[in-house]
Amino acid sequence: MKSVSELPLTLTKESCYWRYFQPVEQFLVQKGYSNVFGVIRELWRFLLLLLRTKDEPIQIVPSHVVEIAWNVFILNTKLYREFGREMEYWIDYELHVMCQHAAMINCYEKTLMCYRLVFGEHAPPAIWPRKRKREVDEKSPKQNKEVEESEMTAMKILANTFGYDDLF
Repeated sequence: MKSVSELPLTLTKESCYWRYFQPVEQFLVQKGYSNVFGVIRELWRFLLLLLRTKDEPIQIVPSHVVEIAWNVFILNTKLYREFGREMEYWIDYELHVMCQHAAMINCYEKTLMCYRLVFGEHAPPAIWPRKRKREVDEKSPKQNKEVEESEMTAMKILANTFGYDDLF
């Protein structure tokens, strides 16, 4: 199995993985998105965030445009299966779980913090706006606090892993 840390942080058109994202590129061009390459680059980074945090109690939430690209990507099931086999990782899209967790307070902001920790730079605001509207979480304040404490512990571990001890 390939190590996640061995995967390139940035996807280029010369990358062996680019071919899997061609249907996403076609969709974005057809729909008139500007900066198509930037959106696909950020989809790649979103996938890397999911892989790097898969064992942590952190819910990674895509920006709106990245979520659209992600949906187009996984709906092309043949290429998505080939991508999973080549990557040797499977990334599931659990809409019902994502909706619950994405509604938690600060979840999107924590995704942006993870982005900075993993990639060493802020997410581009044109693709990852600083705020993303989500529904209010239905959980009790106590449950929200427990989840938030668990996520913060995981964030501290992640920050330490990437050498950002001074953030917390």
